[in-house]
Amino acid sequence: MPRVAVVQVNYYPALEESLQQGRRLLAEHLDREGPVDLAVFPDHWIHPDGWSAGEINRCVQPVPGELTVEIGRMARDFNLHIAFSMFERGEEGCFTWLGRSLSYRVYKSCLLIGPGGEIAGVHRKTHYSICECPGSHYEVFATSFGRVALLSCGEASVPEVVRIYGLLNADFLVWLSTSFETELNPRVVDTATALRNPDFCLEEDDWRRLFLSGQRILQNFNERRWAECMTLIACANVIYANNAGVEPFMMSGHVLRYTGNSAVVPLGLPAVEAGGQETVVSCRLDNLEESREIRELILRDRRPDTYQFLGRHPGWLAAGPGLEDMLASNWQRRGGKRQLSR
Repeated sequence: MPRVAVVQVNYYPALEESLQQGRRLLAEHLDREGPVDLAVFPDHWIHPDGWSAGEINRCVQPVPGELTVEIGRMARDFNLHIAFSMFERGEEGCFTWLGRSLSYRVYKSCLLIGPGGEIAGVHRKTHYSICECPGSHYEVFATSFGRVALLSCGEASVPEVVRIYGLLNADFLVWLSTSFETELNPRVVDTATALRNPDFCLEEDDWRRLFLSGQRILQNFNERRWAECMTLIACANVIYANNAGVEPFMMSGHVLRYTGNSAVVPLGLPAVEAGGQETVVSCRLDNLEESREIRELILRDRRPDTYQFLGRHPGWLAAGPGLEDMLASNWQRRGGKRQLSR
């Protein structure tokens, strides 16, 4: 019966400060509540969300690298697994990060670190990769307490991603998120201010379409984001980690207010949930056999012979001209080779 914890951390501008605060919060919780098997940190825990391209060389790191060594030391000191995300420096090649050319590719990667400090798994984000290269593989990582799948932010809202992990017999969907609303006016992003930032080179019309799309999302935003996707993943144990606090947003001068509400959600019902403040919550999951039985009941009646349409449909590229075309063009410039079956 594994025990899992979610570390909900505020934004801190310095990487070292973020690491120290995350370690302190986790250590205090373990001293108070006892050991856990897995600690999950939010997406962008150790990096600002509103990056400028001018900082990329300073912040991106290879895997393995100094950052994975530091997180490995924490996992080893506390004798547990740690899930976290980072921007990974990938293979050499032409890559464009927000209008700036780089000589290497950048991935948003979720990592699972084992209790011995070793890298137990790496997942490169596959969907909604506006600024970084998308990954293209899914894998479930075996641990002493069960099979772990890693998801980054918006990936969890893609039905195919979650279903693949179900078919791979994942016991835990570890969802690292960075959900926020904008302070001052959550419905408007200041396009003019963004365009004055020299690190951003998109055309004004592209910025307007990008931010209008974000506006539509914000209008329907639900602070308890894990609840949005429960109908897709209710047959799994979801461990959802989100940030807390506020962060200056480099693109516009606005402030991002992270919504918190991290949670451990077995079989669609929250077992423990954080509020909006910096904290750590944990609980024991004793339903692995039940969740496996439910998953088997759902998957055994699948009809792959009727799913051919899934392989033929071009997805969001079929939506017509607009934001999607801009993102697709950026995706191609970053080295993607999207092939569609019709």
